[in-house]
Amino acid sequence: MTARETIRGAETGMGAIRDRFGGVDTAAALMGMFTALGVLVFLGALITAGGGALEYQLNVFDLEGNAQEITIVGMVVAALVVLAAFFVGGIAAGRIARYDGGKNGIASALWALLLIAVFAALGVFLGAEY
Repeated sequence: MTARETIRGAETGMGAIRDRFGGVDTAAALMGMFTALGVLVFLGALITAGGGALEYQLNVFDLEGNAQEITIVGMVVAALVVLAAFFVGGIAAGRIARYDGGKNGIASALWALLLIAVFAALGVFLGAEY
């Protein structure tokens, strides 16, 4: 009799452990979403501050202080910031969940899309004044 056989209720195979603890962990996915939103705000603030200072130095603003146009580079940088933020959020969700990290990373992005849809519906319902 080995030491593994004497422990009652202990699961030693990875398949059994994954079946028991795997799958989408809602709490981990929500924490991944909040992590992604925090990184998005942080990176967005850094990029905006740097880009605003650069555009001010390059006289991109007109005489009234309004930006002239959104550039292709700005849109690409914004897309990269969103992708980087949700990549970090997905990693956080996967690490928190321990098993099935990819599923939890995708679930964190889906939770963010659901949150965006809820706020968009509230905006349509309550009107433009809010």
